[in-house]
Amino acid sequence: MAMKKFNTTGPCFPDEHYMLPPLDRLPGVREFVTGGNYFVIHAPRQTGKTIALQALVGEINGKGGMFALYCTLESLQDERDVDKANAAIRGLIVDNAVSSAAFPSGGESALAAPSIGGPRLAVRTALRRLCAAVGRPVVVFFDAVDCLVGEVLISFLRQVRDGYVNRKMASFPKSIALVGMVDVRNYKAQIRPDGQSLGQASPFNIISDDLLIPNFKEEDVGVLYGQHTAETGQRFEDNVSVNDDDYRYVVDLGLLRVDRGALVPSNPMYAEIIGRYLSRNEQERMIRKVPETPWAKDDGLDMPGPMAAFQQFWRENAGADRDIMGYREAVPHLVLMAFLQRVTNGGGRINREMALWSGRLDLCVEFRGGRYAIEVKTSENFEGEKSYAQCAKYLDVLGLAEGWMPVFDKSTTKPWEDKIYSRDETVDGKSIHVIGL
Repeated sequence: MAMKKFNTTGPCFPDEHYMLPPLDRLPGVREFVTGGNYFVIHAPRQTGKTIALQALVGEINGKGGMFALYCTLESLQDERDVDKANAAIRGLIVDNAVSSAAFPSGGESALAAPSIGGPRLAVRTALRRLCAAVGRPVVVFFDAVDCLVGEVLISFLRQVRDGYVNRKMASFPKSIALVGMVDVRNYKAQIRPDGQSLGQASPFNIISDDLLIPNFKEEDVGVLYGQHTAETGQRFEDNVSVNDDDYRYVVDLGLLRVDRGALVPSNPMYAEIIGRYLSRNEQERMIRKVPETPWAKDDGLDMPGPMAAFQQFWRENAGADRDIMGYREAVPHLVLMAFLQRVTNGGGRINREMALWSGRLDLCVEFRGGRYAIEVKTSENFEGEKSYAQCAKYLDVLGLAEGWMPVFDKSTTKPWEDKIYSRDETVDGKSIHVIGL
């Protein structure tokens, strides 16, 4: 028999991979199903969600009292046509049902008949016919529901709600779980960006509760390592899998993710919010400290001006006892972001590329059509030619010919005359303006 292995690239299989008992990842889910709840399950990627759901479907169908169906909507990512989406979801329900060993023979033709009510009711009709075909209570797990967007998501949920509220008159699933990386109810504010109400019959109102599948804890990883040790004899050091609670919390929420060994915001929106939130007090101080920003031009910024002004500002204010939001080591980065936010206030924006653990902070200032790349370094991670090459690569990605590299010297004994400097470097045809701080 082939040796088992660790797996982080998709569903796990007991005969191929080291894994935890799947249903331990879903505490309380059996009670939700037997209680007839319509509920949400959300979880980050690679937390055992898919294999846990499939194991639960197998357990329910094995007992025979209910019929369980797993149906992923991942293939409908970004589909905007409501009728096409409804027809595709109906097809998935039919195909997955008739492929199940628990589906009764002879029910295929009734389940596959054309939808009554047209494509706008295709999902509701398919679920009703599924219940009629199996002749016992039905539970459906719709995975990747957060792949549905806009009116497609509204149509899907309205059909589920319609079947739910009328289930005493026409058969409909006893329980439905809407599964995704985020709680689908969080999409309410985004679906109608103009503020239009979804009304009292909001399709979100039928959801009774939610379950969060957390990221693996240290003891979970220890169990997996123990399985490997039992099979191969290889032992792991006791501290190899340590992650603190704060780290797990922000990753579980989907605020941050690990990318090539660095902890980064999950998307540009989170990067903007996190950066602004952490530097908000500094931004308020900037209004008093930097009352005017005279570097604006009709077609952009006179960038050497604000960078020189920040040098002087940092020299005068770096001695202040700052501990921004408890992140003392990030003070230089956050103060610079606050300064630039003041400079661009009302006329531009700052795109942030943050990577915790790597010590990098890449910024791209956009102002009145101009774009200005800034790669922030400290004396701890500045590596001369290597850093210049890294900045040149960043400029190449952005399609820019020049950029700025502020280098914060954290020494408390070096005189300011040695810390403050400006020089230009050229790497691969890119001009890099190095600003000592």
